Amino acid sequence: MSVRIDSLNNVPEHVERLARWHHSEWGELMAPWSLDDARRELQAHLDGEFPATFVALSDSNELLGSASLIAEDAPELNEYGPWLASVIVQPAWRGRGLGRRLIEAVIERARLCHFEKLYLFTDGSGRLYESLGWEPLERRVLPGAAVAIMVKPRWAVEVG
Repeated sequence: MSVRIDSLNNVPEHVERLARWHHSEWGELMAPWSLDDARRELQAHLDGEFPATFVALSDSNELLGSASLIAEDAPELNEYGPWLASVIVQPAWRGRGLGRRLIEAVIERARLCHFEKLYLFTDGSGRLYESLGWEPLERRVLPGAAVAIMVKPRWAVEVG
């Protein structure tokens, strides 16, 4: 089975399911972020080049994962931006390079938008991101968890 990476703009029928995934995964960390908030944010990604969400889809159009390029990811971190955010791959599809492909799609969009840096935060391991050229910047405590903030200061990852 092949997998394609596409812009959510081209497959808006996945907004509702993706909003549920995002809220389930990060709702507690981002409280009081609601399912309606997640839905509204993804709907806003259908309007142009930035913000943007990319999705991984199977041959049968099954949603397998996503990653987003956004202006703000957490109000406590508003001195940074833009952000790689909402990187998620369904458990059965992990370890197959989908996360990397989704991240590369976001990096390519950031390049096209002429951003000089890109940030992310993770409450898990940053090893995947470090392997893709991201550099640790600092650690912070958000209301839901301790997080590592990372930066992609140069476009060092070859896309494609």
